[in-house]
Amino acid sequence: MTKTKNNRRTTHSRPWDVRLTPEVIEYLCVPTKSDTSRLSAYLDLLSMAAETTTPFKPVYGRTFDLTEGQLVTGITDLADRWSWARETVRKFLDQMETFRLLSKQSLDRCSLITMTMEWLDSGYPSVIPDCFPDFQMPHGLFGKMDEWLRGDIADSDMAEAIEDAAHSFDDEDSALLPHRIAALQYSLIRQLILRWSSNKPELPLTPDGLCQDLLCRLFNVSLSGNWIQWLALLRQFSPGLKPETGKCKASAGADSITEGRVILDSLFNHLKVDFTRNEL
Repeated sequence: MTKTKNNRRTTHSRPWDVRLTPEVIEYLCVPTKSDTSRLSAYLDLLSMAAETTTPFKPVYGRTFDLTEGQLVTGITDLADRWSWARETVRKFLDQMETFRLLSKQSLDRCSLITMTMEWLDSGYPSVIPDCFPDFQMPHGLFGKMDEWLRGDIADSDMAEAIEDAAHSFDDEDSALLPHRIAALQYSLIRQLILRWSSNKPELPLTPDGLCQDLLCRLFNVSLSGNWIQWLALLRQFSPGLKPETGKCKASAGADSITEGRVILDSLFNHLKVDFTRNEL
């Protein structure tokens, strides 16, 4: 596995959205022979496009001044990334273009891909408002998280503590509840980063718009609001803890785990965090 380094990183943090028809959803849900599903591949393209850096200098020897929603990549790179055959990647991109989910321009040894994305702050407000009251971590949860990070308590015990904390939120204003859940996730993940990451970046105390969007998508969409699955996925980033036997894959489909890893990779990439991780 190779990791591409980009010049002068400037990560976009604007909220975005996509619209899928039933026909597209049906196509994306068809199983593949690879561990990477069509849906995971599509989400991966969206993630790469949303975090495009400009100027961007890929390995193909050219510098591209990209706009938002664009990326430069090659068929071989995507085949290696998704463990697909090159022809499978080519047909997938052609079908995505037929669905008008992207447009592509063939270049020398690579392609310029423009994803069809709606930037939520361009014409209408994000689902998650920009301003919130200060978030206060429920009492005792930091200590409980430290116990889990050390391997002193099981995922089930930690999940119970998180669920109790989440139930304590005042959800009279239902519009704020997704923010509080995202802020809770961020606080716990921030604690995890400071204990487990290979580097020690300076992390903001509160999540920005992109972090909130990724965390809401991770918890509500990929993991269907299940804290056990959330912890089992986070455990894969541990430098030393052993995964609890089969729980992650047994309780969540392989596609959900793959999608969750894509989202977490995007989050950690956005926060400029490196991990020495266990592999799934």
